[in-house]
Amino acid sequence: MTLGLVLLCTSIGLYWFGIGLLRRPLATIAATLGGLSGVWMARHRALSDSRSFSTMTTLIAIGGGITGETLHYAFVGIPSSVPAGPIWPVVGALGIGGGIGAGVGALTLAIWSGVLLLKAIRGWNAA
Repeated sequence: MTLGLVLLCTSIGLYWFGIGLLRRPLATIAATLGGLSGVWMARHRALSDSRSFSTMTTLIAIGGGITGETLHYAFVGIPSSVPAGPIWPVVGALGIGGGIGAGVGALTLAIWSGVLLLKAIRGWNAA
C-alpha cells in the first residue's frame, strides 16, 4: 500500500517535472541541482534527524528554483505577462521559482523515500 502510494506520487511528480522542464528549464534544472545537492550534503554530514534532512533538501531546492527563475529573467527576459514596475519581477521570481523549487524538493523527497522503502523491503526479503 505504502509503496504503491510512493510510486504513484513519484510518477505524477515526474510528469510535472517534465512539464516544468519544457516551460521553465532554467528554474527546473537549478531546483533539481539544489535538491540533489541538499540530499548529498545531508547524507555526507550524517544528519540523523529526518526533519533537518527534509528541511535542508527542500529549502535548497527552493533556493535553486528562485535562482533559476532569476537567471531566466536575466538571460531570456522578463515575460510580457509580468506587470510593469520594479517589484513585480522580484515577486515573480520568488513565487514561480519558489513554487518550482518546492515541487522539485517534494519530488526529491518522494524518490528518496521510495528508494529507502525498496531497500527496506529487499532487506526484509533477504532475512
